[in-house]
Amino acid sequence: MNANRDPFNIKLSGQPVKGYLLKDANQSIWRDGYIPNSNDQSIWLWENITPGKIIFLLAILIISFFILLGRTSYLQLWRGDYYRGVAEGNRLKEVIIMPKRGLIFDDHDQLLVRNIPSYSLFFTPAYVSSNTAVIQRITKEIADKTGEQQTELLKKIENARQMSYQTMDLVENLDDQQAIAFKIKEQEWSGFEVQERSVRQYIYSNETSQLMGYLGKITEDEYSSLQEQNYQLIDWLGKGGLEKKYEVNLRGQVGIKNIEVNAKGRELKVISWRDAQSGSDLLLHLDIDLQKKAFAVFNELAKNRKKTKGVIIIMEPKTGGIKALLSFPTYDNNVFSKRLSSEEYDSIFQSDERPLLNRSIAGQYPSGSTIKPLIAVAALQEGVVTEQTTFNSTGGIHYDQWFFPDWKAGGHGITNVIKALAQSVNTYFYMIGVEQYNGVTGLGVDRMYSYLTRFGFGQKTGIDLPSEAIGLVPNREWKWENKKEPWYPGDSMHMAIGQGELLVTPIQLAAYVSALANQGTYLKPKVVKAIKENGQLILLDPEVYQTGLFSASNIDIVRRGMREAVLAGSAQQIKSPNYTAAGKTGTAQAQTDKPTHSWFVGFAPYENPEIAWTVLVENGGESTDLAVPIMKRILEYYFSQLADK
Repeated sequence: MNANRDPFNIKLSGQPVKGYLLKDANQSIWRDGYIPNSNDQSIWLWENITPGKIIFLLAILIISFFILLGRTSYLQLWRGDYYRGVAEGNRLKEVIIMPKRGLIFDDHDQLLVRNIPSYSLFFTPAYVSSNTAVIQRITKEIADKTGEQQTELLKKIENARQMSYQTMDLVENLDDQQAIAFKIKEQEWSGFEVQERSVRQYIYSNETSQLMGYLGKITEDEYSSLQEQNYQLIDWLGKGGLEKKYEVNLRGQVGIKNIEVNAKGRELKVISWRDAQSGSDLLLHLDIDLQKKAFAVFNELAKNRKKTKGVIIIMEPKTGGIKALLSFPTYDNNVFSKRLSSEEYDSIFQSDERPLLNRSIAGQYPSGSTIKPLIAVAALQEGVVTEQTTFNSTGGIHYDQWFFPDWKAGGHGITNVIKALAQSVNTYFYMIGVEQYNGVTGLGVDRMYSYLTRFGFGQKTGIDLPSEAIGLVPNREWKWENKKEPWYPGDSMHMAIGQGELLVTPIQLAAYVSALANQGTYLKPKVVKAIKENGQLILLDPEVYQTGLFSASNIDIVRRGMREAVLAGSAQQIKSPNYTAAGKTGTAQAQTDKPTHSWFVGFAPYENPEIAWTVLVENGGESTDLAVPIMKRILEYYFSQLADK
């Protein structure tokens, strides 16, 4: 071998190596761990590696080995299931099979709500390409075909990256051509797929919007509390009305399909399958024909006078069943099945009319004279008055320096309880409501509070609809806590005629008048009559809220007073040869700069009541201006239909 060309040759420079002086500039060659010098004396490189250093190196190797062994054991024995699950997650996928949502029918089996198919484009973030150019190309094509903003599509995908294997919706309500086009692209677009889902169709949308409610996209907060019940971020759930109240029944039970997927998330084979269980159907007390008629009458009479807010409730006294329930203004709940336009959104969520507010159960108003039948029967029950007790109405009463007027100038003359109810005589109710006046002991605030609260005011009626308000029954404690004032006799007088701080909901009035019609038995108002579950019809029995609070004779006196209101009093407009009715009008002050609220409550037929009602027109003026005429038209329809049958 030519030493000059050997790559392992080194030149000795005369510097010490390992403690030796290498002399001369001759070339020497490395041979198996030593360097020969010019005198052929070998210089061993291992001479300075001591046994201690060798032990130290061995110790490091042994420690490293045991650390590696321990880590491996930890990953396999203690964390093996976890990482096995992660690995399987890349190969196995759990797919939720959505059940068919239950249908809703009226009392005569007319279909009110059904499901219709709709297509949506979904994506699973874990399988979507992270290549920016690829995502830009895909989202541009989607935007071009659907009219969606590409920036919004990109934002939605990026925001969902953290959800990994959770399927998310990208574009909803695709038409047939769009669905077919994107279905073809599935093999090319990793992580994207077209799926069919059902959306709700409300057949009588405006007429029943407050009753039915609507479905809306699940929020993150709702998802956090519902994900253990197999809800997903792509799910829709009830947001109001029956859809919300009966969400558990209507939704049914989801199915689960475990599948093996490829790297693009495409299904390879089914591992296991559990069928979904369809939701239960609801059968209502509602008569949709009566509901439609009430809707049409309000729109014709009230809107002609530019009054757009109000309530109509019709109940069955013997069952508590709701035959009709409307809150105005209504809205088209079918718009929630698709993406809202800005105009649709503003008309529903930004409108001063507040169409989403179900005024029938959540509106709180002064009752006006509609509360007088309850005050009268309470006074009879407590012995404050009898049927023969009379007071002279001269146009009002003076209490200290205050004057409390009657609605009729000059008054009504000698008045008993029947006349007081028929003609709505304020003086009579001032006398039986105030604690003391001219030697007469009235109910006073404490006893009025007791009867009002025991008969459903100041609390929920229990109707099977969400967001029911409780109203307000004031008393001494409430006034001191909220106004830092004592309770005055004038407060009791105002409370006895349904003014002052007293607030009621229309459903509370409907339920209490229904109880008077039902001989004092107060049944909780109910919308749903039966639930059809797995082919079996489960009837929901009426629920008694209060009974026996008043004697039958005292209730009969009050009922006769309400009958007189129709025959010769404030509600004569509804008098008819075709039916008998009893009622009580009410005109309630609202804001001082606006017209009064127009109320009318009652029941019919008088002898054996089939229906009881509450009608309210917000700022509608006198009760005879709108509330009574509206109910007159509805009663004519109702009894003409019975005659035809």
